[in-house]
Amino acid sequence: MDMMECIVHQEAKIVQVCADGVLLSHPAAQVYMISADSEETMRRLMSQIDHAQEVVIHQEQFLPLVQEAFGLTEATVCHQAVYTGSTLLPEPESSLTFRTLDETYLSFLCENYTRGSRDYLSERLQAGVMTGAFAGTEITAFMGMHAEGSMGLLEVLPQFRRRGIAQALEIHYLNTLLRQGRIPYGQIIVGNEASIRLHEKLGFTFSKGTVTWVH
Repeated sequence: MDMMECIVHQEAKIVQVCADGVLLSHPAAQVYMISADSEETMRRLMSQIDHAQEVVIHQEQFLPLVQEAFGLTEATVCHQAVYTGSTLLPEPESSLTFRTLDETYLSFLCENYTRGSRDYLSERLQAGVMTGAFAGTEITAFMGMHAEGSMGLLEVLPQFRRRGIAQALEIHYLNTLLRQGRIPYGQIIVGNEASIRLHEKLGFTFSKGTVTWVH
């Protein structure tokens, strides 16, 4: 779904296509995305890449090949969850309000989200894809869309947890993407059971395999 959405919304360049594999380049995310059904095809697709700092693969067994080919030592393995429905989800009754965050919130995001660099968070704010959940004038949580199109960057401030805010914010964001003609999907790091349960509750479908970010 991550590769399909990039193609549909013309956000990725199709580098090569064959009967059993596809290689994409995503300039905004500075990442290559590969899906291949055989080792032979995987090697052929990788040969089209001169240099890579980050590669997304959809068959985990090819992880050693990619790491060796590009000298990439780290890997983040994720479940992919997709909302396949076409109707908006009912938003729970709440006193929360939601609004798009601007760059005045950059320092706040840097203080409360540790899995992204300052430059990346700034770029996401400039793209207008970060949403905050507010109780009155106080921000309680935020989430957004990653550069390649997946929902994420979700963080609820500690003092506001266990109040259903994450669910309310995710539903609001999901509905926003549906209105934009996008298929909402997210990538959940293996082992994040709380996020898995939340997405199951909202009716997401999970991929049988995993998606691995090699970096």
